[in-house]
Amino acid sequence: MLTSGYLPWDLPERQADSPVTKPILIVGSNPERMERKRTREPRKAALAVVTLAGFLLLVAAALYAMRSSFAPQAAEAHESQPQPARVEQQAPGAATPPAADGPVPCTGGEAAGYPCDNVELLAHLPLEIFGSRYGNDLWGWSDPETGNDYVLFGVDDGLAFVDITEPSVPVYLGKLPTRTYSNLWHDVKVYDDHAFVVSEASGHGMQIFDLRQLRDVTDPPVTFEETAHYDAFGRAHNIAINPETGYAYAVDTNEGQNCRRGMHIVDVGVPVDPAFAGCYEADGIVHDTQCVVYQGPDPDYQGREVCFNSSVDDLTIVDVTDKESPTRITSQTYDGLALVHQGWLTEDQRYFLSNDEFDEINYGMNTRIYIWDVTGLDAPELTGVYEGPTRSTGHNLTIRGDYVYAAHYTQGVRIYRLADLAQGRLEEVAYLDTYPANDAPGWYHGAWTACPCFDDPGIVAVSTIDNGLFIVRPQLPDG
Repeated sequence: MLTSGYLPWDLPERQADSPVTKPILIVGSNPERMERKRTREPRKAALAVVTLAGFLLLVAAALYAMRSSFAPQAAEAHESQPQPARVEQQAPGAATPPAADGPVPCTGGEAAGYPCDNVELLAHLPLEIFGSRYGNDLWGWSDPETGNDYVLFGVDDGLAFVDITEPSVPVYLGKLPTRTYSNLWHDVKVYDDHAFVVSEASGHGMQIFDLRQLRDVTDPPVTFEETAHYDAFGRAHNIAINPETGYAYAVDTNEGQNCRRGMHIVDVGVPVDPAFAGCYEADGIVHDTQCVVYQGPDPDYQGREVCFNSSVDDLTIVDVTDKESPTRITSQTYDGLALVHQGWLTEDQRYFLSNDEFDEINYGMNTRIYIWDVTGLDAPELTGVYEGPTRSTGHNLTIRGDYVYAAHYTQGVRIYRLADLAQGRLEEVAYLDTYPANDAPGWYHGAWTACPCFDDPGIVAVSTIDNGLFIVRPQLPDG
């Protein structure tokens, strides 16, 4: 069983046991005895070979019988398990096929075969469109000059760009290839019309891409080149950017200036000229973070830059105003903690909602969202825990307005109203199940991130590991 401090991608390779050489014992040097011994050795060796051959034949027969008995059941079970997508590279210039003939409403609890409630399916782009094997995180960019909306969709072999200005007729513009080699984990954020991309791939560093290039694509899909690159670290699991200050926070970094896998802080005020600004190391591994200029109810920290860290073994709040000497404000744990994964502040900065990626797997719990009252940053209080109807593993969540947009892997995107956070209550109001096969716990199938990342708050992009990109429009109670 994985423990709270041991991530699945950190598991070391098992080393083969070292061979043990038995010492040779010389018991005597009597010539007659040695002669008898030499004449007996060939007979003993031949007998040993015959005996071993017979034993191996018996073992082989037994194994064949077992295989014959269990093979049909095993094959049936294997076929029933969803398999990772295997796709071919798209031919240059190939058109983007529509997912359906226009938007598909949720009718009778279903939209184009996907279970749903109060969600209109605008478009679905399978992984075949991108020529990629796996999807991961995403972010959005609304062009301040043209008003066009774009999805930045992380895939195993890079970052794909999709124009969703007409959300039911998306256009795949092309891809920024990964810096080194393909890897399941990529992450991307946007600042000042530039994308910042990190990956778990060794030597990847941080790619920087000027998103204004997307305005000029006339013959998609095209292969893009990075605009700039930052190499003070190699691998990173995730990245956050505070748009108010122009600082990026790469977390769980490795190689180079790894900051002990905490937060590697980068000044990206001039996007194409990033500069190392500092480290935060006190938490050990930081899995994810959200950093803001604090304007919440605690007067002691108003105007300070504060990060809310999901640090695997605990939830920490850190004052990062001084980049050379960040200071931990508090550290919190909770019953049933397995791996503090990610979280998001409400817009009034009074509450922080977090998830735990392994509690369903390790402890048999149903999907949980933990609701923290952070009115006082020195002493957050867990006001309640929302528990879903299944054991699907909770992954990333974002908050916009009065709603939580949560990606629970095998349950797809779930949207909750912030009903009564003081009492620890959420109310599910809409969903689209992007992985109808099952609702089992685990992290290799289903939805990765659901984000209302665009100027139009009614458009939500949903990335999935094995089923591509979904564009949806929730029908919310007040919308």
